[in-house]
Amino acid sequence: MKRPLLCIIVITQTILSLTAQTTEELSRMQTLIDHMAYTEALAWADSCSLQDAQALHLKALSELGRHPEAFAIYQRIIRMDPHDAVAYRLGAALQVDMQDYATAAEMLHQGYERTSDIPTGYDLAKLLVHIGQDSTALVITDRILRQDSLPP
Repeated sequence: MKRPLLCIIVITQTILSLTAQTTEELSRMQTLIDHMAYTEALAWADSCSLQDAQALHLKALSELGRHPEAFAIYQRIIRMDPHDAVAYRLGAALQVDMQDYATAAEMLHQGYERTSDIPTGYDLAKLLVHIGQDSTALVITDRILRQDSLPP
């Protein structure tokens, strides 16, 4: 199985476990995944009648191969919850897949500024190095290291 698909399944399970109405819903999802019916699992998750940002995550995950549509959903999630670090990272990953590095970097930068989420910062620094902005990546990395070394 390709790694991106595995990531999608893991994220879907995590989100669904946070938003499921009953254990029956979780059981249904787990059964589909156990039988490697990933497309069906994502379609089922998309059909859930959840009405919040988590539901939109599920819908975006069901947009396999339709990057612009999924990206639009992540933008909607960010408008609903500007502190949803996962939405920034996943939206940026879609932009990287489409080789739109400037949009991906901007999305990660916004996400890191708004959430101070360390994984988002690391993703931003890696992308900046990839596109040749080493000095900016160094500034971000230094900030992350200072932030990560602070006591809780």
